[in-house]
Amino acid sequence: MFAPLQGESYAKLAGRPADETPGSILFFENGTWYHESAAVLRISRYLGQPWRFLGYLGYVLPTFLRDVLYRFIARRRYRWFGKSEACYLPTPELKKRFLA
Repeated sequence: MFAPLQGESYAKLAGRPADETPGSILFFENGTWYHESAAVLRISRYLGQPWRFLGYLGYVLPTFLRDVLYRFIARRRYRWFGKSEACYLPTPELKKRFLA
């Protein structure tokens, strides 16, 4: 499931208002919050290969180095991959996975 950090679902789950959230990706699994590189590595477990393998390989690096790499990529992602002028419209099936 997906939820915007500014939405009601996140506020209820996190127990804090949106203005107190970090400015990076968050992932909630089994009662634990993960952010930055830890969130990306946890999410990679649910993806196909080669992402799953790369995710497990990422644990070789210490957290502080992974987070530095995460921030480096996050700051440059639009420069490298571009930015769309239009928002992606999810299919009805995918839309069911989004929380308010």
